[in-house]
Amino acid sequence: MTSSPLEPYVPPPAAAVAPPATVAARAGPVVAAVSAAAEDLAAFLADLRAWYVSLEALALPVGAAPDSSSGLARAAHDTLSGSLRLAIAALRDAVDTDVGWRSRPAQAVVFGPTQTGKSTIVNIVVGADVAGVSPLAGFTVHAEAFVSGAEAPGWVERVFPSYARVPRHELKRDVLDAFTVTTVPARLQVGPARPFVVWDTPDFDSLRSAAYSDTVLRCVALADVPVVVLSREKYSDQTVWSLLRLVEPLLPALIVCLNKTRVDSRDELVAALRERLAEQLPRFAAAPIVEIGEFAAGRSAAGETRATEQLCSAITGVGLDRAAALPRAARFCAAHWDAWLAGPRAESLAVQRWNDAVDDTLESTLLRYRHEYVDHPQRFDALRRATAELLTLLEIPGIGPAMSRIRQIVSWPLRKVMAAGAAALGQDARSRRDESAEVAALSELTRAAVDHLHAHALRAAAAEASPRVWRLMAQRLDARRTALLDQAQQAARAEHVAMQGEIQQSAGELYDALRARPAVLAALRTARVTTDAAGVALSIKLGGVHVSDLIFAPALFAVTSMLAEGALGGHMSRVAARLRGNHAQRVRAALIDGELAAGLRIGATEQAELLGLDPQRMDQAQRCLQGVLDERG
Repeated sequence: MTSSPLEPYVPPPAAAVAPPATVAARAGPVVAAVSAAAEDLAAFLADLRAWYVSLEALALPVGAAPDSSSGLARAAHDTLSGSLRLAIAALRDAVDTDVGWRSRPAQAVVFGPTQTGKSTIVNIVVGADVAGVSPLAGFTVHAEAFVSGAEAPGWVERVFPSYARVPRHELKRDVLDAFTVTTVPARLQVGPARPFVVWDTPDFDSLRSAAYSDTVLRCVALADVPVVVLSREKYSDQTVWSLLRLVEPLLPALIVCLNKTRVDSRDELVAALRERLAEQLPRFAAAPIVEIGEFAAGRSAAGETRATEQLCSAITGVGLDRAAALPRAARFCAAHWDAWLAGPRAESLAVQRWNDAVDDTLESTLLRYRHEYVDHPQRFDALRRATAELLTLLEIPGIGPAMSRIRQIVSWPLRKVMAAGAAALGQDARSRRDESAEVAALSELTRAAVDHLHAHALRAAAAEASPRVWRLMAQRLDARRTALLDQAQQAARAEHVAMQGEIQQSAGELYDALRARPAVLAALRTARVTTDAAGVALSIKLGGVHVSDLIFAPALFAVTSMLAEGALGGHMSRVAARLRGNHAQRVRAALIDGELAAGLRIGATEQAELLGLDPQRMDQAQRCLQGVLDERG
């Protein structure tokens, strides 16, 4: 066969390129809305694919059990990735954004497994030895386009937006993100001014094919006329039918080229292939099967064989209906949507379960705090501190200060012993005084809550789906542990200070009530002087009861009993209930609903950063998909 000279592609002058004119500008707001929704959907799927790629180090589908590193799990992951890449390409191809893209030439894409003679078929269709052939598997690793006739301007730039277009002789086997377009003499044509483009593509089943599978899927998504090339060795391979089942919903048509057949077996192979089509691809059960025997490679230069004419006729006979491309792409997305979103949804659900665990743990912490401290008759000392403040107000001028100094002198040895003990434990007097009973209780319960959540995350990572999320939670908690405990302790100390103000207010309220009862007030002042209970008040205000306070504790008990059993008994009960309730509410606001909750729970913004996908964006993408489906059917 005589080769035709190849003509390198020369971009048309700027004046010849059609000015930008969007379909939306020509067809109104409905087209604009659908196109925008499809573009947003494609952008989301690109981010979703990048999210899956970021997880490929696990070599597992998201949500799979930790031990599912089998070939089936790997195959499922590859299928998921392939469908995403195919959908992104199909959506971007289906959206008409400019005149040049809408009126691009008809795209015939020749694809198939290795060693089936794809490049030979391209040469037959083009009518020239333009595609390189080799007996070695994986010889073609780039997408190579051959334009039959004059090239329409403006469409090539959108074919592979992230690839470099280079002259054919500059293609390099180790640089796969490149493609080439070459013009050849007109052979195939649709209408008077619409040429054909014939694409030669890499294989999809060789050992190296994973490296250039993007190229194959991108070309198949572009196809107006898909031509799958099989051979007697490859027609029944599972890899072939897996790919065909994947791409079938997006294909506008299908031509099957059965290459390298023998005269004595061709009928049997065609029948077997037809049966397989009916079984695997019912929509294309009647697709044309063009059988090209081994003799085709030696066809004469004077005329074409009947098989070659049949193949070219089948290609040019496929009608172009690009308006159906977007509905096909949308239905393809809808069919795969749940599978695509299973991973992100599983991780988002894991985050929700983590937040539920945080809420449950904090609620349990508050209930435990109320039980072990607030409602405990001995440990909650707010009323005792209010009584101590009241004793200070009951002090008789001139006598009380002198008695207080005596009390300090008497208790000095015991206070020195306590100070020495605190120093031996590494605590100075100030830190010991600051560590009030409620601060100590809250600090201990906070530490227990953080430890419980950390253990829960580790257990979930070992036993549940989406182990990555639970490991991230455990790591996040490790990194924040010290800060969380410090924040909780600071909040507890701030509540201790706030409580002191309410205690002083309650003491003033009790004193005002006593002033209305002069006899009771006089009796209490007598008891105050007799026992020097002010020493107890000073000890409590300095941070808890010292050993030396045990000397005066009975006196404070006696004063409190007089108040509780006298005319102010009901008033004392109401003050105690109010102190307990207000304290519990402030603890909930400051810790349970405040510092701890903010530090432990995962909000929407942090979830998007942590998981890599914004749940709100997933919802928006689903609305975009539904919008395209509703408009385009």
